[in-house]
Amino acid sequence: MNTAKKTGNVFLDFLPGALVEMNFDSETIIYMNRMACILFGYTQAEIEQGIPVKDIFLSETAYAKALEITKSFAQKDYQDQTPYSRYETQDLYDFLLRKKDGSGFYGECQGSFVLNDDQIPVGIRLYIRDLTEQRLTETLLKESEKKYRTLVEESSDLIFLVDDMYNVLSANQAAAKFLDRKVTDLEGEKINEILPEVFARDYIKNLRTAFSSGQPIFYESTMPTSDGAKWFSNALNPVKADDGQVTSVIGVARDISERKQAEQQLAESDSLRELLLDIITHDLINPAGTIYSMAEMALKEFPDSEALELIFLSSNNLLRVLKYTTLLSQATFGEEVPKEKLNLYELLVSV
Repeated sequence: MNTAKKTGNVFLDFLPGALVEMNFDSETIIYMNRMACILFGYTQAEIEQGIPVKDIFLSETAYAKALEITKSFAQKDYQDQTPYSRYETQDLYDFLLRKKDGSGFYGECQGSFVLNDDQIPVGIRLYIRDLTEQRLTETLLKESEKKYRTLVEESSDLIFLVDDMYNVLSANQAAAKFLDRKVTDLEGEKINEILPEVFARDYIKNLRTAFSSGQPIFYESTMPTSDGAKWFSNALNPVKADDGQVTSVIGVARDISERKQAEQQLAESDSLRELLLDIITHDLINPAGTIYSMAEMALKEFPDSEALELIFLSSNNLLRVLKYTTLLSQATFGEEVPKEKLNLYELLVSV
C-alpha cells in the first residue's frame, strides 16, 4: 500500500491537479493520483511496480535540476535522519517533464516533503500543473507581438500610442523622422506638444472622444510642414483592458496629400468638362441649329440655290460633329452614353 493511502489521504485521488509521490530510498515513484495518471499516461499497475523518478523528466539536465533543489531543502535531514524543521512556503519551479510515450511538456511543480512518524523526510510530493497550452499561447503571443512591432516599425504611417493623460507611450520610426526627433525623445512627451498646434487641437479633441466612447474615430485634417500643408487621414483606435476600460489609444496618421491633389485635379477637370459642354450646347449647337433651320426653310423657296444648299449641308455636318464631341466628352469622363441601333446594311450601301 502506498504512503498516501497509509496516511489516509484518499482525497488526493480527487484533486483537480496532478499529484506525484516519490520515495527517497528506492528513488521511484510510488503514487500518482488520477489526474497524474492521465497526464503522464501510466497505469496503477505500473506505478505499483515502481517507476524510476528520472523517467518522468525529459532530460538529464531537468532531473539534475530537481535533485539540486531537493538537496538544498532536505538532503541533509534525510542523510542524517534528523527531523525536518523547515516549513516555509515552497517556491514554484518549471521543469521539462516526460510522459510515458516519450513526449515532453512543461510542468509547473510545487513540492512538499513526506515525513515519517519521527518527522524525517522519506519522500516528496509534487503538485504538477501542465503549462503546455500556456507556454504555446505565450509563444504565439510573442511571435504576434514581434510581427506587430515589425509591421509598426516598417510602416510609413505615423503611429503613436497615447495614454489618457495624452502622454506618448511609444511612437514608430516614421513618426520620429517626420517630426525630426528620436523615438526615445518622443516617449513621455505630451502629444499636443510635439505636433503642430492646429493639427494637435483636432487630435486632442478626437482623442478625448475615443477615450470616452471606447469607439474608433476616423477623420481627415491638414498639418503644416516645411513643404507646405499636408493632408492626413487619422484613425484613433482605443486599447481596452480585460474589464473593458480604455487604457490607451493607438493613433495612425496616413499622408493622403497625393490623393487629395488627385481629387482636386479631378474636380477641376470636371469643371472644365462642364464648361466645355456648356460652350458646345449654348455657344455652338444653338447657333448652328438656327443656321440649319433657316437654310432648310430658304431652300424650300429657292431650291436651286447652291449657296443655300452648301450652308444647309455644312450646318448639318457641324451639328453632327458637335453631337459626337459631346458624346466623346461624356464617355471620357465615365458618363453613360446613349446608344442607338445601327443598320449595317444601310451603312454599307451608303458607302
